[in-house]
Amino acid sequence: MTPARESRAVEALPDAPVERLGRLKHPQQVSAIARAPGLVITASLAKSLRVSRADSGERVAMIEGLRTMPWHMAGSPDGTRVAVAVGHAIQVYEVPSLRLVASWKIHRAVVSAITWSTGGVWSGAEDGTAVRHGEDGRAEVSLAGGGEVRSIAVGGALVCVARVSGRG
Repeated sequence: MTPARESRAVEALPDAPVERLGRLKHPQQVSAIARAPGLVITASLAKSLRVSRADSGERVAMIEGLRTMPWHMAGSPDGTRVAVAVGHAIQVYEVPSLRLVASWKIHRAVVSAITWSTGGVWSGAEDGTAVRHGEDGRAEVSLAGGGEVRSIAVGGALVCVARVSGRG
């Protein structure tokens, strides 16, 4: 099989006990994954988003032709939306329809991390900034620091930001 025809798979597993529920196939590599109740949302290097049923793999919705490859995404706590990092912007889609409901351009650099918390979305960028966006997309909190933001985790009042400083 040539790489262009090679199929990439994502396995949908329940939280516990662990058992394979299904495989979701893509024509390109999967770059990001998020979940919603009973659904799996995947992004691929083909600049597309896909919503599939977690139990059967059946495709529910798909959009193609995103401006750039979506490398990071996070599902909302209530499972009704997914925030997708696309270049310097964050696009928010309704789940399961994948209807675009918001597009936020707050970062000056490529968005390199994203997570959803109660009341908003946290995102980090290659320039070291981490921003909490309110439900309306306005930047409510901005943290500057050295090094690219690689990951953000939120739990209660605690926000953890992992950065790469570029120093040996």
